[in-house]
Amino acid sequence: MKITKEHYKYMKTRVNSYIKTNKVNVKQKLKEYEQHNLSRKRFNWDLLIASQLYTYIVDVLYKEGYTDKHIDTAINKIVNSYL
Repeated sequence: MKITKEHYKYMKTRVNSYIKTNKVNVKQKLKEYEQHNLSRKRFNWDLLIASQLYTYIVDVLYKEGYTDKHIDTAINKIVNSYL
């Protein structure tokens, strides 16, 4: 994973906070996405946006030279920790 530990930790903290605050059942949400023929990648990015990370992604991660692929890897790792 190319994203630094600090960036990853920040992302994980924000996502974890969102999941806890909103009592999101990740496994159940993924099933709902599958039932609607939506991809895991779509779920991951929706979770990033819901966790209010969009500005961070644009203002910090993209400016650091990270790509969507790097961000995909990080959010996938975060989501996998709930499965």
